Amino acid sequence: MSASRRCSAAVAILLAACASRTRVVTPNAAAAWQNDLAFVVKSVTSGHPQPFHSMSEADFNRVANELNQSIPRLPRHRIIVRIGELIAAVGDGHTRFPWPWNPADLGFHVLPVELEFFSDGLYVTAASAPFADIVGSRVIAIGDTRVDEALRRLTPVISRDNRYGIERIAKRLLTVPEVLDAERIAPLRNKVRVTFEKNFQTREILLPAILANQAPSLTSFHQLHGTKLPLHRSSPDRFYWQSTLGDGSIYAEINSVSNQPGYATLPVFCEQLLAAVDRGAPRVIVDLRHNGGGSRELMLPCVEGLAARESVNRPDRLYVVIGGETFSAALWTALDFKNRTRASFLGEPTAGCPNFYGETRRAETPEKHIPFTWASRMNWRTDRNDMREALVPDRVIRESFADYSSGRDLVLEAIVTP
Repeated sequence: MSASRRCSAAVAILLAACASRTRVVTPNAAAAWQNDLAFVVKSVTSGHPQPFHSMSEADFNRVANELNQSIPRLPRHRIIVRIGELIAAVGDGHTRFPWPWNPADLGFHVLPVELEFFSDGLYVTAASAPFADIVGSRVIAIGDTRVDEALRRLTPVISRDNRYGIERIAKRLLTVPEVLDAERIAPLRNKVRVTFEKNFQTREILLPAILANQAPSLTSFHQLHGTKLPLHRSSPDRFYWQSTLGDGSIYAEINSVSNQPGYATLPVFCEQLLAAVDRGAPRVIVDLRHNGGGSRELMLPCVEGLAARESVNRPDRLYVVIGGETFSAALWTALDFKNRTRASFLGEPTAGCPNFYGETRRAETPEKHIPFTWASRMNWRTDRNDMREALVPDRVIRESFADYSSGRDLVLEAIVTP
């Protein structure tokens, strides 16, 4: 076969693959999706304690009926995203579809990059080997959509308690081509055009859409440059760990309020932490900024133990770090520190509000077997008139990309620097 014929064949294959993703579903598939939609609506509206606290019942039913009627005219991925929007319209972070943690569960694709929001924009923090040169670049636009507008368009499909919880999910959804297409950010093709800025130069790159279950490994900024991550990002896979800083301060990072298999339980870790405190420490720093939840009771021994130790239970010796990923049981833990200790709080506002819908229940749609969850009760952690959307730290400090790339942690510097 000639080179030109091989090229034509390759183009035909790509066009066929793209068309298959945007073709409307078959009548049988449409009926199955309509059954799934009805199941989702019934589960959420009957299981949630107040399903219409953000959208009126009439509006919710109208949107559900419109979606039901439009399903025969939609491709599969847009049906999924539209159902996700309906679930998110309930208005809390526990009532949601399974994304963005594993797009492979939905048969979706991903771009071979990892994105992160910093105080100065959205950056590429990791990429597959062929695209290593864009690591460290700021993302300007995806398709023809600038990042700020892309974030606005994504918001309806993001289940959240407040505005601070948007970025933690958006940074992942922005790498899922099916979601980008459904939310009119970039068309669903075999490659997605992304505009980057690095070293004051702007360029466009076509990133391939890869099936999520075939996604390649990514190389991070610090791996490429042989540099150290900021301490709080150094062990993301550990649920809990501690370190002694240069001045003798104890730094304890709790990334999940859960027991990690293969390690000592969280209560045992808390005992070890308190034993270290008893051996003498100028200050204790408990970092919850990457903690998405778990079981609040597991952290109570730590909170109560630190509250009982007068040597550290002071605003200048006990610090709690919170941020835009502090959610659910992690927020409860932060509130326990707030209510039971004299700790100072630094970081960013939390992804959860003090009083929130939680106690997640889970189900799977009967036809397409897509999991989803909903909140089953209202958790009152403070006064019932407390309408704050977040727990805001005493001192707000947000990480810039320059801080990340240089390995600095401005929060720790603010604590340990005289």
